[in-house]
Amino acid sequence: MKRFVRYLVPCFSVSLVLAACGSGDSEVGESSFSVELVHAVCDTVVNCCNDAELGFNATTCKQTVLGQFGDRSTSTGVRYDATEAANCVESSRRLSASCVTIPPTVCSNVFRGLLPPGSPCQESYQCDPGPQGYGVCGTTGVCEWPARGTVGALCAYSCRSGPQRAECRNVYGGPPPVQTTCFEDDGLFCFVNPGGQGDATCQPISADCRQRMDKDKACPPGGYCDGASGVCLPYAPVGGSCAAAQCVPEGFCANGVCYPKQPVPAACTDRVQCLSDRCNGGFCTMYSAAAVVMCAGN
Repeated sequence: MKRFVRYLVPCFSVSLVLAACGSGDSEVGESSFSVELVHAVCDTVVNCCNDAELGFNATTCKQTVLGQFGDRSTSTGVRYDATEAANCVESSRRLSASCVTIPPTVCSNVFRGLLPPGSPCQESYQCDPGPQGYGVCGTTGVCEWPARGTVGALCAYSCRSGPQRAECRNVYGGPPPVQTTCFEDDGLFCFVNPGGQGDATCQPISADCRQRMDKDKACPPGGYCDGASGVCLPYAPVGGSCAAAQCVPEGFCANGVCYPKQPVPAACTDRVQCLSDRCNGGFCTMYSAAAVVMCAGN
C-alpha cells in the first residue's frame, strides 16, 4: 500500500504559529535563506532515503523545498526576519535528520505580512495579521481582518490564539461566504451541520473532542478522540480487547485483540504490524515520512 505524506506545506500561512527551536547561527540573511534551507533539508534527508531503501534525488528535493519557500523571499508586502529564518533553518535540519515531516509551524514567522486591511493582495501571507493574529487576502483581492464572532454569528474559521499568529481553519475549505472567526479562547468553534445544510455559526465548545482545533490533543494522556461519538476514550492495552476501542499507538488490532507492533526487521504481512509502519517483502523495514516525498520512490 502506498503512503503519501505531505512534506513541506506552504509555511507562511497566517494560520500558523512558530515551533521554536535553537539555531546554530543567530541570523540568516535574506539572500542566503533559500540556499541554506535547501542544504538543511536535502543534506540530511539523504540518510533517511538510504535507511528507507529509496534512492535520493537531489533535484527533486531542492525543487520541493524551493517550491514552498523560495517564492516568498521576493514577494512584496512582507518583512523578512533574519532571526526567525535561522530558527527555521536549524529546526528543519534537525527534523530532516530525524526522518520526520516538517510541520508548517516551523517557518511561519520568517516573513510577516505588512499590508493593512484594504490593500490589494495575492496571498494571505502578505497581509498584516493584525491584533488578533489573523489576516486574510479576501475574495475581493484585498487584505481583511476577519471579525471575532460571538455565539450564533455566521462564521468561516475556527481559531486558536498563538504567540505571534493565530492558528485558524477554514471550515468551508474554499472561499468563505463571510470573514468571521470563532476562537477556542472564547469557548467557541465554527460549527457546520454534518449534512452540510445551512450556514456555519459560532457555537459553544462542548465535551465533544471533535470540536477542538487539534482533536488528537483534546483528550487526556492515554486516551483518544473517537471520531464517531466525539467522546474521549481510553486506548485498549496490548493484550486487551479492541472490539470497542483503539489499540495503544504501539499496538495493532487482530481478531479482536491488541498485539504489540514489531520492530525492524521482524516478519509481517501488513504495515499495521510494524512500529515503522512499513512492511516490505514480508519484513518490517525502516519507514521515513520525509523520504517518501524527498526520495526517488515510495
